[in-house]
Amino acid sequence: MADTTLLIPGTGGLKLLRNGADLGYPVQLQGEAFLLSQAGSGLGEIEPLLSMQHRIGQRAPVKTSLLAGVEVSAGPVLSLAYREVPGVLPFRYDWRGDIVYSAQRLVEFLEERKPAGGKWRLVAHSQGGLVAVAASKLLAARHGGDATAFSDLVRRLVLVGVPLYGTLNAAHALVRGEQLGEAVSPAFQKIARTWPALYQMLPDFRGALRLPDGRPAPSGFLDAAAWSGYSDVSAELLARALETKQRYLRRPLEKMAQVQVSIVLATNRATWDHAVLKVDRSIEFPNRAASGDSLVPSVPTMNRLTPVERQLVDQIGPHEVIAEHAFLLSDTYVGELTRRLLA
Repeated sequence: MADTTLLIPGTGGLKLLRNGADLGYPVQLQGEAFLLSQAGSGLGEIEPLLSMQHRIGQRAPVKTSLLAGVEVSAGPVLSLAYREVPGVLPFRYDWRGDIVYSAQRLVEFLEERKPAGGKWRLVAHSQGGLVAVAASKLLAARHGGDATAFSDLVRRLVLVGVPLYGTLNAAHALVRGEQLGEAVSPAFQKIARTWPALYQMLPDFRGALRLPDGRPAPSGFLDAAAWSGYSDVSAELLARALETKQRYLRRPLEKMAQVQVSIVLATNRATWDHAVLKVDRSIEFPNRAASGDSLVPSVPTMNRLTPVERQLVDQIGPHEVIAEHAFLLSDTYVGELTRRLLA
């Protein structure tokens, strides 16, 4: 049997289900993030419906919704965002949840459904690439640190717009929520602060958080001290995010020996590469001015890659006109490049 291609979507790339019923469709907000449509729910129900509950030391969520008797789970892929990779098998996961928990489920999926006589070819978008990275680390750990364990299942991996070293958009979601009107934005701020994945995608490159005079702040985004001005940002989820970065996401390709990896990185859309920690402990976001894909900053990402890893990068732009981050795999140019890299 031939190899099988699996799509690992990014944040907002899968619909969510409420007790198995479609919750609505993800709505793009100013090119930054996704929030579900209300789908008939009142404003008072949005916050408990989409918030999660967690237990210290446990990757799986305790509750996927705070509404009594309600479970929120991953649904179908948002076809509009992935129309350039039609017909591929999708991996469903709750993109709000812990990345390592999602990676554990991915490992189970890859093992249980491995193509007979073949291997997997993975195309991973955005957060989906971090899930794949964490899966490679989990498999290596299970096999005594063997860096080739992932290659027993996976032949090729194409990482499209993956925030390998974090994104300022995650910090922006925690600080401000997203604007869906004044009535909804405060609720989304509270919702977002219960999602482990946002904490685990916080940027950890130097200079991501700066003082007003431009110097790097003494505390980075993974340090609780940086969030002292935001009382309901979870110290426990920050600590979990730091541990996740250190154990599973730093040196992302080190446990992918013998896997043919490609990294697609765009440079043609303005992106944040830093925020400012003000004297009053609030965090302010300047105008987007760095090169990237509207979410992943290209320069800090390239700077953190090793020389060998940089050879695996296909940079797009700055003159190529392509879709923004959320719709990279609905873009014809990116789709053609991705299919060529998978071949």
